[in-house]
Amino acid sequence: MRAPASVRRWPQTPRPTGYTLLFSPPAPIVVTEHFPQKMDYVPARDFRPVAVGVLQPAVLVVRPTLGVKSVDEFIAYAKNNPGKVQFGVQGLGGEMHLSLELFKKTAGFSVNPVTYNAAAHAIVDLLGDRLDAMFLVVPPIKGHLDTGKLLALATLNPTRTRALPRVPTMAELGRPEMTGTIWFGYLAPAKTPQMAIDRLAWAFQRLQDDSDLRNRVADLGAELNIIGPEEFAKLIERDRARYGKIVTEGNLAATQN
Repeated sequence: MRAPASVRRWPQTPRPTGYTLLFSPPAPIVVTEHFPQKMDYVPARDFRPVAVGVLQPAVLVVRPTLGVKSVDEFIAYAKNNPGKVQFGVQGLGGEMHLSLELFKKTAGFSVNPVTYNAAAHAIVDLLGDRLDAMFLVVPPIKGHLDTGKLLALATLNPTRTRALPRVPTMAELGRPEMTGTIWFGYLAPAKTPQMAIDRLAWAFQRLQDDSDLRNRVADLGAELNIIGPEEFAKLIERDRARYGKIVTEGNLAATQN
């Protein structure tokens, strides 16, 4: 006989053991909380950093037919054509959106943001001259950059990326405030035992010595860069503060209501 609903016991959530991990980009961990939408988790409370696995350099990309070949030329074009530049944004409230808001504010120009649910659709529009520019990570567009179908003006990476050695960083161009890292990292439930975290971190660190894996990731336009729990935690806090400042100073949370 089934117990009445009022006394029925539901299965409890299993105790975290380190066998279940979240693989995430920055937005759900350091960006989303700064906006008013309801979240059923609190990143700082509910997750423990384990390791960053991959860094994906982001670049400012334009269609070649736009006629600009540098960041300064792009800014000048946007200023001379206020609100006319069609700038792709993959998801409002994400790290790429906030990078665009910071870029507009610090460089003093306006664009017409065009939102996309998936980068693949935006890339098709860039290639078809229906979109002018966008911040994108390198892997999905590397082939188009190599063939000249798309043009990378600058990377947001702290240093030049191996995949695009001739593309300058924003910092090199006098815009250090645009420097940001798009990481993909592993996080565990908050109550995962320290022993499990340590063992996972050790296992991930061994991947750094796999030259074949490192070269394969580099060929795709990303970087195998294993960062352990302590440094990953510091990276999360830096990014949380950085993106929070952009949201606050731009009053962006109010515009997303």
